[in-house]
Amino acid sequence: MPDIPADRAPDATLQLRADPYRFISARCRAHGSDLFATRVLMEPTICLHGAAAAELFYDTDRFRRAGALPDRIRKLLFGEGGVQGLDGAVHAHRKAMHLSFMTPERMAEMETLLLDKLRIRAAAWEERGKVEMHDALVGLVADVAATWCGLGPEPDMTRRRDQLQSMFEQAGSAGPVYWAARLDRRRADTWARDLVDAVRAGLATPPADSPLAIIADWRDAEGALLPSEVAGVEFLNVLRPITAVGDWLVFVLHALAVEEAPDTDDASLKRFVTEVRRLYPFFPMLGARTTRAFEWQGHAFPADRLVLLDVWGTNRDPRVWDDPDRFAPSRFEGHTPGPFEMIPQGGGDHATGHRCSGEWLTERMMRVAARFFVEELDWDVPEQKLDLDYRRLPGLPRGGMPLSRIARR
Repeated sequence: MPDIPADRAPDATLQLRADPYRFISARCRAHGSDLFATRVLMEPTICLHGAAAAELFYDTDRFRRAGALPDRIRKLLFGEGGVQGLDGAVHAHRKAMHLSFMTPERMAEMETLLLDKLRIRAAAWEERGKVEMHDALVGLVADVAATWCGLGPEPDMTRRRDQLQSMFEQAGSAGPVYWAARLDRRRADTWARDLVDAVRAGLATPPADSPLAIIADWRDAEGALLPSEVAGVEFLNVLRPITAVGDWLVFVLHALAVEEAPDTDDASLKRFVTEVRRLYPFFPMLGARTTRAFEWQGHAFPADRLVLLDVWGTNRDPRVWDDPDRFAPSRFEGHTPGPFEMIPQGGGDHATGHRCSGEWLTERMMRVAARFFVEELDWDVPEQKLDLDYRRLPGLPRGGMPLSRIARR
């Protein structure tokens, strides 16, 4: 049985941190393989690339999520006890809670909330003349997310927005920035736990179909309420990723600035948004651990081995995508990507696997924003750095995506 191709360097942590999106695919090309062995933080690690590798990665008989990510990333990004670190029947039961929020009615409510907020904020943008849209959109989405999640009308989310943003934008950082983000995480965990306790004590009454109400009342398979600390983490596991959709909206705006604007019928917008999700750098990779030793494509995988799946490179795999680096929404005319071909928010099945339960909501919010910026607003792109910063997570425009001469139609 042939060995898995191996990197020569004793550890790849610095190289991965310097180029997190392109690291795996570049190494795979160099090795002429869809997998290679390396070390990350001095731990033996196997890196995977491509749709076939993604299908392997989501085989729950061979991989688990518990203990997969380094503690420094897991504790900041996901917290303790959340759905991302569960496996098997416990994961499926908890995932059902998250999927219960994503009804057509509730997602339509999010579309209405987002569009209303965009129209309100546009009036202020019009007066300011020049607006840095990254901060503006993340802040706007944080407010919308809070209302949708059950925190009441027009909440002030400024402080919480900063805490949530540091969780997903500093997960790969180090030094003082990282430890400041960990402090933000602890404060947000305390706030979310107290919210859950207030609902359980009858001191707060969010709408019955809101995530806050459902999470506060959710019971495990044995019928016990989730510990309030865990319920708080799960509430943040809804609020944080919805807030992070603000970064997806920045990518939508960037694509509108540098590519041809789409028609605004539903089908055209769906193709446009799907191409943004395929091409833009949001998640660079995903992590899991092997549950047992097994063989794949003639290579031996040992038990309890850390495995990283290339998200960004798989979405650009030339074996699946013609001219993969070109922005071409027309590629989706009559074509729906398979569950492992395009994985910007994970692959496989939403209910049984670790694919993001908010993927449909993300798509809807991106379509609302794209239609709004095309149909309802005139704007200019002042001189700025429009290239994407691939050392940042997510890889946002270096210049912050300011707009000028904003005017409502």
